[in-house]
Amino acid sequence: MQRLVKTLQWTAPVVILWIACAGATQAQQRQTTKDSEGTLHVIFACDWDDPDLGEGFEINEGVVRSQFIDSVATRNLRYYKPVDAPKLTAENLLEEIDNIQLNPNDTLMVYLACHGYWDKDDDEQWFRFENDGDDSALLRQTIISRIKSRKTRLGLLITDACTNYEKLPTDRQLIAPIDPPLEETAPLYQSLFFDQKGFLDLSSSSPGQFTLYYNNYKDLQAGDKRQIKGGMRERQMPSHSVGTYHMNLNGKPMRGGLFTESMSSLLLAKSDEKLDWKQFTKLLRDDVENRFDQENPDGSLKTGAGDIFQDSQTVAISEFPRSLGETDMTAEPEPGSGPATTKFGVSVVTNSGGGVTIESVRDGSPAARHGATVGEVIEKINNRPVNTPDELEEALAKAPATFRVTIGGESFVVRP
Repeated sequence: MQRLVKTLQWTAPVVILWIACAGATQAQQRQTTKDSEGTLHVIFACDWDDPDLGEGFEINEGVVRSQFIDSVATRNLRYYKPVDAPKLTAENLLEEIDNIQLNPNDTLMVYLACHGYWDKDDDEQWFRFENDGDDSALLRQTIISRIKSRKTRLGLLITDACTNYEKLPTDRQLIAPIDPPLEETAPLYQSLFFDQKGFLDLSSSSPGQFTLYYNNYKDLQAGDKRQIKGGMRERQMPSHSVGTYHMNLNGKPMRGGLFTESMSSLLLAKSDEKLDWKQFTKLLRDDVENRFDQENPDGSLKTGAGDIFQDSQTVAISEFPRSLGETDMTAEPEPGSGPATTKFGVSVVTNSGGGVTIESVRDGSPAARHGATVGEVIEKINNRPVNTPDELEEALAKAPATFRVTIGGESFVVRP
């Protein structure tokens, strides 16, 4: 009996030590897996305090946040709202981008919903937050530069803002909650937010266009805003059980931006598919234009500035990321010193149907950053048609450092 007791006294510590080591190893493996997968960090800069459309911006945030919670594995998702200071400001947003703890394999996304306008002279978009006042604004390119400075695998700036907004009375559906924590990321979210590298610059509308917002609080008085009940307001995700989000006025649900609702609907409808950002934004552009046509069949918009005519709302993409492991089908342009090679990064040949066909794209060039690929047709430089390689060279030679390119009917701004 004594021998048995002694055996147990010596054996038990060994067993306990083995379990502790095994647990530590499993924890290390989980951490290694998490680091290799990367984490999606989403910053919400939605101007709830705006007196005109603050509720619409808040709805946007709730819808997008809920959908990410519902589709991205909990271990790979963090979201933030810059509220260290009492109010959302441009300074607070930039500080949030600078201060988040990030790894090189992570994804950093800023989703912004607020008032914005275009500077026609410089072809730049500016954003304004209510708490900054009318005399302060934040340049889109400043946000992009801050995101890129964090050197994550993938950066994204997605904005539902432009020059003005038109209110549209209608209803919206509620989003169901999800609990317990999600273990697996939906295929579409995996392919868009984890299997991509580079940068995505996506805007709800093109320069000069109004960005449309749904709501049913058009005639809401300031004293009635206390009737509105929204979702939770917290800085960072403490729980996975906050999937439910809705906002009601007198028992009726309200909606946010047409663009955000379109994006949310497509993410839900295509959640089991694997699409890259080129494929997804093509669907998004078509859906936004269809929704606009349904709401405004005659193109007549009534705004605070008077009636205007706008026949579409066109999603604008200024920079595309690339898929991880994607075979580089682009070749180096032929050696040369012309603007097409040095300024834009392509070699071209004449296209029989008009424009010039891209023969090769230099890796890392402005053309590559904007998603230009071999076989696509360059039609215009700064809205000037180009139909031969010489015309392209001449147009680029005359273009300033920042210029506009039209490829396949879609235009984007190239910056140095």
